[in-house]
Amino acid sequence: SNSDWQLTSGDEYHVYYYDPKALNNTNNTNNGNNNQAVTVDKPLESDPSAAKESVAVTAQSVLQSIQGLEDPWDILFARAEGLHAHGHAREACTLGVRLAEEMLAHPPDLMIEIPFIQAKGKRKKVNPASHQLSVIASNTLAKCGFLCQVLAENPDYFHLAFKVGLFGLELARPPASTKPLEVKLANQESELVLLLKRIPLGEQELAIIRER
Repeated sequence: SNSDWQLTSGDEYHVYYYDPKALNNTNNTNNGNNNQAVTVDKPLESDPSAAKESVAVTAQSVLQSIQGLEDPWDILFARAEGLHAHGHAREACTLGVRLAEEMLAHPPDLMIEIPFIQAKGKRKKVNPASHQLSVIASNTLAKCGFLCQVLAENPDYFHLAFKVGLFGLELARPPASTKPLEVKLANQESELVLLLKRIPLGEQELAIIRER
């Protein structure tokens, strides 16, 4: 029993009074094992739940983009563009007249006060509200260009096409949120000028120009 007690005492002495260097080596080994475990668990591709979540997020973003076409205004424009692209110029023009009159009667108000967002750091951040106004302005100019082109194909609607083109050029808007958007807006306005030059000027068009 004495030998057993001495063996046990020796084991206890070895456990509680070890060399500090051995402690450091043991800690380093444990840290290495922990890091290795984290590295193994890190990839998300091997996790089925993470993969399902990623697919769900992608599907949700696609559905949101599709739901963006629920606006009747955008649906009518898409229908008119489809008719014109497939050679149904008469039907596209009929729908274009309705869209043009609606646009002229309800112009978008782009000159609204935008809350100032203080940028942190040297990098300038784009104001989301300002960017949204720039996008609306670009979409409006694109619609003006399409309607001006479609209506100008019918001599009965030269005057309406002229009014739509002039409406796009006179659209009051703030500076674009980014330089690429400003360039895009300038190009769209230049395209409207070219479309207006192709429209024969009559007494009604000249009267509008004199009023300006």
